[in-house]
Amino acid sequence: MKIFLGVAAGLTLLLGFVWLFLPQSMLSSWGVQTEPVTVYMARRYGGLFFGYAAILWLARASGPSPARTAILAGSAIVTSVMAIVSLVGVLTRVVGPVMWSAAVIEVLLAAGFVYYCAKTL
Repeated sequence: MKIFLGVAAGLTLLLGFVWLFLPQSMLSSWGVQTEPVTVYMARRYGGLFFGYAAILWLARASGPSPARTAILAGSAIVTSVMAIVSLVGVLTRVVGPVMWSAAVIEVLLAAGFVYYCAKTL
């Protein structure tokens, strides 16, 4: 679990940097117009990733506890919802096909969080 949480934290930190500092590139790759309000929201999204990365990174060292289970369950919910939203966005063509890569990563992360959460129950 320690390696999984470290990888999840690293991916999340990377997303935070990209969304905060290169929002136009991310939005363009998804086929979303880069208007001031979408760039602003993308940067806010990036900021959330920094906090999420810190939670995951610090949870790596935690032993079995209700807090660790809560972190895993919350992470499973977050990544599952993100995966569903990504899949709906691609299937309805709201976003471009490059979103498939994000959806696959989100599904894999969600599966990992569900797996480790189930092991702690």
